[in-house]
Amino acid sequence: MLNSPVLVEKSRFINAPAEQVWSLLSSSQAWSLRIASFAFDIVPATQERLRLAIILRKTRPACLLYEVTEDVPGQVMSLRTLPAGRERLTLRAEPADTGTRATIAAASLATGSTVKGEVKAYWQVRLEAWLANLESVILNNHPWPDNTIDPALNAACRPSGPLLSPALVTASALIDAPEDRVWDALQAPGSHVLTGPDTFVGAGHVPGTPAGQVGEMQYVITRDDKGRLNAATIIVTELAAPHSAVTALVGSRRFETLYEVASNPNGTGLTLTYRYPAHDKGSPTDRGQLAAVLQANLGHLKAVIENAGDGHPSPAESGETA
Repeated sequence: MLNSPVLVEKSRFINAPAEQVWSLLSSSQAWSLRIASFAFDIVPATQERLRLAIILRKTRPACLLYEVTEDVPGQVMSLRTLPAGRERLTLRAEPADTGTRATIAAASLATGSTVKGEVKAYWQVRLEAWLANLESVILNNHPWPDNTIDPALNAACRPSGPLLSPALVTASALIDAPEDRVWDALQAPGSHVLTGPDTFVGAGHVPGTPAGQVGEMQYVITRDDKGRLNAATIIVTELAAPHSAVTALVGSRRFETLYEVASNPNGTGLTLTYRYPAHDKGSPTDRGQLAAVLQANLGHLKAVIENAGDGHPSPAESGETA
């Protein structure tokens, strides 16, 4: 059972006008001033205002989707994580004497006294550092952050080594399209999760990651059967264009997809393989469900590629938002 949230609030007086402090504090670029963090705003065709954050916690990366729940320009912005709202952030800028008092409050749900203590310590350190870095930028002691992920954070999102004796689920299809069209479709953001197109909200590239190279990152936003938004981010870990690629899910769980493309006299062969630690494979029923998801993804991908040859939009044209 979830206990009451852990609340941590930190403030810092900054000798600068409130509008100047707010312009940085409320921006997604400010999240690059957090410890091992990066964020960018997403404008999908939904009513929600979304911000996607990639954060390194200890040695593991996390992909977090935030919804802006309150925004009073120049004063306060509140955000909560989706889908469950386990974490909430409130940012404030208030005129004080000759400058501005910047405040950041964090509330995180946690279980057990030990976990609560760790969460509290986590936010105390990070909020202090965040505010200090904000002040340094505003006082021109540090450059204004740009909207690109730090190369070190990008590298930290890649798995540290190969999966040893992984569990495998594989599906193949023959696609009535040339090899280059198949490869272009695979590179399009969102092509890796085409199952249930009615739940697809949007996809795109993570700013600052190298397109068409190892280290490229893509995100996808989907809506579950309860109408709640979810986000996932993948990173390209191996690439031998236009024949094969491996992507890994960014997060605490190790999950990879191998894409293999081969020319065929009747079209192009495409094989997709899911790879994950064998000790996480679960029951045969779970594995069967995963195989069904993979086959459905492949079927949707085949249809999208073949329809694109008839003048229908490609995945990139129909799905990408930024």
